[in-house]
Amino acid sequence: MVVSKKFQPITKIFVPNDKLSKSLFALSANDFQAATDGVMFPVTEGEKYDKRKRCKLPVKTYAALQATNQAYRNTPLDMFDRAVLAVCQSARLNGQTKLTAGTIYRALTGKNDSGKQTPSSKFADEIMTSAYRLSGINLKADLSAVNAAYGYNDGLPMVIPFTPILPCHFDAGDLQGGNTDRIIYLDAESPLMTIAQLKKQVLVFDSSLLDTGARRNNRQSIAAKFYAMTRVLETIRAKKSNDGKLRPVITFEKLFEQCRITDATDYTKNAVCGFVTSLLRNLEDEGIIENSGVTFSVNKKIAGNFTFDFIKKDTDK
Repeated sequence: MVVSKKFQPITKIFVPNDKLSKSLFALSANDFQAATDGVMFPVTEGEKYDKRKRCKLPVKTYAALQATNQAYRNTPLDMFDRAVLAVCQSARLNGQTKLTAGTIYRALTGKNDSGKQTPSSKFADEIMTSAYRLSGINLKADLSAVNAAYGYNDGLPMVIPFTPILPCHFDAGDLQGGNTDRIIYLDAESPLMTIAQLKKQVLVFDSSLLDTGARRNNRQSIAAKFYAMTRVLETIRAKKSNDGKLRPVITFEKLFEQCRITDATDYTKNAVCGFVTSLLRNLEDEGIIENSGVTFSVNKKIAGNFTFDFIKKDTDK
């Protein structure tokens, strides 16, 4: 099969950022295996006052997962998988029907202007493995309770049947220079994007912000930058809506947990912190945040926080 030699760069990244999406990519190994048994589990979306019971009650979305390959149950989805999904869905929202590991890599490293930037064969395999898993894990979601509570879908019941998290198929194609690569063909919208759009909880940012210079990107660095980027943007959104629950702080503990490197070496953790520091500098340069900083503990162990302030001007684009 011969495919187009030109794959359009993904310059804007759209991220489903509702409670279900965030919870799904942060499940522990045990919780993920239990979730893939197809049994509905609750995700608390918020609270609503019940006049009859005279108290606030939790509002929940109910979800379940099915793995088409038993091997997919062994490792939980993580922040890197979430980033790959976001790029694939961003391509589809941009009217594109196919992309490669190279397209995803350039978007997640902010290197879209460098057409020759390609991942190593090992890293390309990691990206494709993530796409295969996302396409092989099906999601079912019952939004009836949250719709009734918050008026989504006009308050009407809504159940999304088991659907691949990334609806796509794969094939090989001849690319520029006679090379052969695996192509991801996007078949439909992810149910997670459908749900997040319904709730108006989609974050958007320029992929160029993820360009942290000549540093060599890997799975952990991409996950760390992606987590930090979404954390900053959702905090800004919360401030604008007068929601004081999110503070402009990214704790190292949470960062390492989200990137699945809690037990990694200090070298790896230091490297990840370096990428996030560079990202925050980019956001300062673009006038999105200001006064970003990193605080370490006195004995210089890997512990502390990233902090940032909100810029005074409106940052919505």
